[in-house]
Amino acid sequence: MMRTVFHRKGPVFNNPNRLVSILALGIAVVTMHGCMSVQKVHQPPEALRENIRSGELVGPGDRIVVVTATEGEKTLVVTEIDQDTIFGDGVEVPIDEVVTLEKRRISPARTGLAVYGGLALLPYAFWGLVIVGSMLGL
Repeated sequence: MMRTVFHRKGPVFNNPNRLVSILALGIAVVTMHGCMSVQKVHQPPEALRENIRSGELVGPGDRIVVVTATEGEKTLVVTEIDQDTIFGDGVEVPIDEVVTLEKRRISPARTGLAVYGGLALLPYAFWGLVIVGSMLGL
């Protein structure tokens, strides 16, 4: 009879598939959560519109989420801005209708931490697979 490494009782330790799933989920959460930062712009609508027109808040290449007074929420990557309209991803958003704005950007620091965090978890993943393999007799 083969003796297993796990001596604890409980649903996670008795089910090797669940243990591997939890480990994979943890790695995915660490990696995906760290890369994107969201910056919500807290300004009254009139000031927000003026800062968009001046180019202080939004420029080509920015990934934004805007909420307009008539059309609701739109997500786009900005390709061009003129005095009246934000253009991007085949969408035109009239600046005079913008109520709120969020800028989404990939954070190099968070991305680096997520990658290194994922690399730090690799030994645990390896040993988890070794343990599960030994439990299954592989």
